[in-house]
Amino acid sequence: MGEKITVVDSVMGSGKTSWAIDYMNAHYDENILYITPYLGETERIKERTIKDIKCPRNLGEGKLGNILELLRSQEDIASTHALFLKLTEECKEAIKEGHYTLFLDETIAAVEPYGCKFLFSALALERASSSLSSMAL
Repeated sequence: MGEKITVVDSVMGSGKTSWAIDYMNAHYDENILYITPYLGETERIKERTIKDIKCPRNLGEGKLGNILELLRSQEDIASTHALFLKLTEECKEAIKEGHYTLFLDETIAAVEPYGCKFLFSALALERASSSLSSMAL
């Protein structure tokens, strides 16, 4: 089966991050990898979800070593674009093996090294919001 890509593209302040948080809370059984350009935004994700979101820390081998451990343990993770761009092949393989749902906040520039192509739709947020509101939370 092919991989599913959903793009939610809308203006700042329209509720994209709130939708992502609602989605994470409604899909407790999914492994989550939330990537944002801002370190402070990782804390917002941790605080607003019911999941036990982990943020990579430097435990002596840098954050890259810690994110690999978190991925291999299939932890839910919030991190930054800067670290995402440094992911090793081992990290990428752990993401695939863990069947992670990736949330990429703010820009697609961080996925360019992975050769992803996206189709954007201004109606994606409206459709996604309608789908989410019909789910039992």
